[in-house]
Amino acid sequence: MNSNMPKDSGFDKTLSILKEGYEFVMYRDSELDTKIFETRILGEKTICLTGSELAELFYDNTRFRRSDAAPARVKKTLFGQGGVQGLDGEAHQHRKAMFMSLMDQNAMDEIESLTQKYWHEFFREKTSDDTVELYGTNRHPDDWVQPEVFMPERFEGWQQTPFNFIPQGGGSYDFGHRCAGEFITIAMMRKTLDFLVNHLEFDFPEQDFNFEFNDIPAVPNDKVKINPVTLK
Repeated sequence: MNSNMPKDSGFDKTLSILKEGYEFVMYRDSELDTKIFETRILGEKTICLTGSELAELFYDNTRFRRSDAAPARVKKTLFGQGGVQGLDGEAHQHRKAMFMSLMDQNAMDEIESLTQKYWHEFFREKTSDDTVELYGTNRHPDDWVQPEVFMPERFEGWQQTPFNFIPQGGGSYDFGHRCAGEFITIAMMRKTLDFLVNHLEFDFPEQDFNFEFNDIPAVPNDKVKINPVTLK
């Protein structure tokens, strides 16, 4: 390991991660004035990287392998034994090709249609206040100006790369480890947003939108409450 690499102080930072959550790397990025540093988590040496430049490095399949990266308990519960997240080389490419073959426009149209149908049926049957959980990340200052500010206009002329906005992983869909399901997520979010904006009438009651960064996933303290809800 490079002896010149910045190192986090202290012996082990497992408790710091539990306390700081999503901001663990960001704090040290600022404190150490670096985008890469060495620390220790669960007793193991760990290298933390941040920013689109190092995301590109992380998703370089010639430099990193996935087959033995995840703990066995994660493979058995979250990924599943033999899941695509833990494959490398040809096995990964073949499995990914199967997923990507399902992401054509016809499939996206069907997903959007099913999403719209779901929301219409949901709000016809439900009349009480409801909560919607949401959280967004990807806020490194090298790639985002005032990332904590809601500025939709930032996407006008935005130069997207495979690594500067990676809510579902970075790199290539076909050959890398970026989630093939991102297309489904985008289709469902597009139709859900259209439904909320154009097919519902509601307002926001007073509520607490603050959240704790050590809650994973992080959601507002009151989640998101809307009322009353009526279909247009």
